[in-house]
Amino acid sequence: MALAGLIASGVSFAAMAVYAAAFPVFSQLVASDQSERLRTTYHRVCELLSVMLFTPGVALATFAPEVLRWYVRDASVAANTSEILRVTVFGHMLSSVLVLPLALQLAYGWTRLAVYKHVLGVVIFVPALLLLVPRYGAVGAAFAWAGINIGFVLVEVPLMHDRVLKHETTRWYLVDVGLPFLIALTVLGAARWGLPAGRTATFDLLWMSMWATCSLAVSAAMLPATRQWLARMLRYRFGR
Repeated sequence: MALAGLIASGVSFAAMAVYAAAFPVFSQLVASDQSERLRTTYHRVCELLSVMLFTPGVALATFAPEVLRWYVRDASVAANTSEILRVTVFGHMLSSVLVLPLALQLAYGWTRLAVYKHVLGVVIFVPALLLLVPRYGAVGAAFAWAGINIGFVLVEVPLMHDRVLKHETTRWYLVDVGLPFLIALTVLGAARWGLPAGRTATFDLLWMSMWATCSLAVSAAMLPATRQWLARMLRYRFGR
């Protein structure tokens, strides 16, 4: 469980960096009452964060046994931990996509929803652990963590948008989050299905990395915010 949590937590690093950059921008736009620019910026950053989360996150979840086999060099540990890693990564992805809705709430000075959410989360999470862990062990704890975050995504997001950014909930679910997740799941799921037999751990890692890059390329082709970000990165890298 500790090993799976350590690996899965890497997915959240991008969310913390994006949150630190986005919160001051949101606050400035709220303070200057630039609602339309705030709306546009919010969706662009949410879309970009989703790609940054789901490309590595879905890769980790899809290739969990292979990643663990390469990391620990022990087939039995990889087999026993892979399911925990998959569920824990899923929970971290859900938790991480909520950082920008949180940043927007705080930019408006609205803290009550976040406080209520965490109090309710603890009230539900602890009994869930007591119920699931004795029966299912570490996998039960991972499912409890993921389940809490599913509830947050389904409840907190509509409540937040209804108050501070009306009529944007559907776009957040379908475009900002849903489409990047679907792209990553489709590309990396196909890669997992087509994984050759008789491989080495290094080959598995290279195969996963190659298809994660493909997933990023498809996202760049289909999602405008990602395409613009990659174009800026390339111009900076090659001096054009």
